[in-house]
Amino acid sequence: MKVYTYYHEIFDSLHGNSDQKQLIEVWKENWRRNGWEPVVIGLSQAKENPKYESYLKCFSKLPTKNNKEYELACLLRWVAMEHIGEGFMSDYDVMSYGFNGHKEGDLTFYSKNMVPCFAYGTKQGWSRLLELFMSYEPKGKDHVSDQTILVEYFDSFKFRKQYMCTEYNEEGNWYDYPLVHFPYSRTDFYGLSPRWKFVGEFNKIIYSLKQI
Repeated sequence: MKVYTYYHEIFDSLHGNSDQKQLIEVWKENWRRNGWEPVVIGLSQAKENPKYESYLKCFSKLPTKNNKEYELACLLRWVAMEHIGEGFMSDYDVMSYGFNGHKEGDLTFYSKNMVPCFAYGTKQGWSRLLELFMSYEPKGKDHVSDQTILVEYFDSFKFRKQYMCTEYNEEGNWYDYPLVHFPYSRTDFYGLSPRWKFVGEFNKIIYSLKQI
């Protein structure tokens, strides 16, 4: 079974450096160990979508407080997935510790904090998601992202919620979850850098404990 991640090189203090590429290698090793076929996609796959230019024009107008190129990449990953069709989309800082591929409906998000770091969709599901993003009106907001839109439409937009993904060092037995997200904000806060090295070493501990 394939799992996809989206990478677009961005040149700022947080993105586009060797740490990102090394983290992708850790991500690939982790998913392979769990019996998956990890696939790295990027802008070229998004551009293969016949509606790419329409999506790009719309998404480029959304306001953001963050790096514009980064937020655009977050939206274009869904454009790439619509072109690819059915599949799982994972941020490359989401590790599997026994995820079995559970899916429901045509669109499922797995993070209990509504962070869109891991999702499943069919082509129809990705299309519905992109329609939501395309129709969104900022109405004076100074920051809009795929995450803020999903949070706003948490109750009204039809998608499945399977809370199988948590964040590193979240309250409770976070290490027992089948999916764990290691965002930069968490690892940096605890001084765990370089992130790729910490995650790689942590993976070895979990593999031993869970006999993965």
